[in-house]
Order: sequence, then structure tokens, then C-alpha cells
Amino acid sequence: DNAWTELESTVYHVSIPQEYLWPALDRLVQHFVAPLLLESAVDRELQAIESEFQLNRPSDACRRSQLICATAPAHHFYAKFGWGNLRSLRDIPHQLLANGDCDDGQAATLAQMRTFFDRYYYATNMRLVVQGAATLDQLQQQVESIFGVIPAQPRLTCPRYPYPIVQPTNLADLPSCFFAS
Repeated sequence: DNAWTELESTVYHVSIPQEYLWPALDRLVQHFVAPLLLESAVDRELQAIESEFQLNRPSDACRRSQLICATAPAHHFYAKFGWGNLRSLRDIPHQLLANGDCDDGQAATLAQMRTFFDRYYYATNMRLVVQGAATLDQLQQQVESIFGVIPAQPRLTCPRYPYPIVQPTNLADLPSCFFAS
């Protein structure tokens, strides 16, 4: 696992031998500056996401997450399907864009991926941690040199949602979780 997606963030992590750190980070930054987002890779990635979804679906943590989503207020982002699977990432986009200029689910998914990237992937929304053998000043200088090419100005403000998910008025509606073995 070198990446995962949470509700409001995607985390990428890599371990790189010291002698390859800077060239590897230079390649990594290209993902954020000029992502390929190749149509040929979409189906392969969708299949990987579907496999992960099916593998994790029966776990207690996932069921607890589904329970929270099912009991969330309708206007809260928790009430939406927050996972990825073939239905949410291929079939539904195909249905929504069938009357537009996308004629298949894969192309629709790719179009939505590009739109999402263009809206949210900019430097002010990112955090970076680099650990290496160089001094802190040297690390900072190299990181700023490499990652400084990522656009800094927001293309679109990230949405903000009302918190908390459970309001004092609906605490009684929230089911309790009991674990049985």
C-alpha cells in the first residue's frame, strides 16, 4: 500500500533509498504538475479499487462506517457513499454522462478524474513530509526547489461541511455498536 484516501484527504507515502531520494521526488512531483490520467490505466485502477472494496466490505470497521453514513443527516457529506467501487466510479458516471459527450463509463470516469484534479490538487491543499540524511535546511531547499512548481493558487475552494455529524438533537437516533464474537 503506497496510498489511501480518507474523507478529506489522500495520503501517498514512499520509502526511498537516500541516494535516489531527489530523483524520485522529482518524478513524484510530476504526478501533481502534469498527471497522465491515461484512459488505458482507468480500467486497471477501477478493478483494483473494486477488489479492495469487496475485500474490506465485511470488516467491522467498514460496517461501523456504513452505519454512521446511514444515520448521518441527509445534508451532511457522511450521508453520501464515501467509498469507491465499480458502481460509484464507472457505472454511475456513465449513467449521468450518457446524454453528454462521454459514450462509455471509463471515459466518463476519466473526465470526472480530470475535473476533480483540476479543482483540488494545488499546493495550498497539500502537506509534505520528507525525512532524509541531509540537514533540515538542505532538505527544505531541495523540497522547495522540486515541489515549488505545483500551482499554489486555489482553482476552487475546498467545500466545508457542517460539523459535528451528530447533533445534540439526534443523539437518540444514533444506534449503539455492540461487538459479538
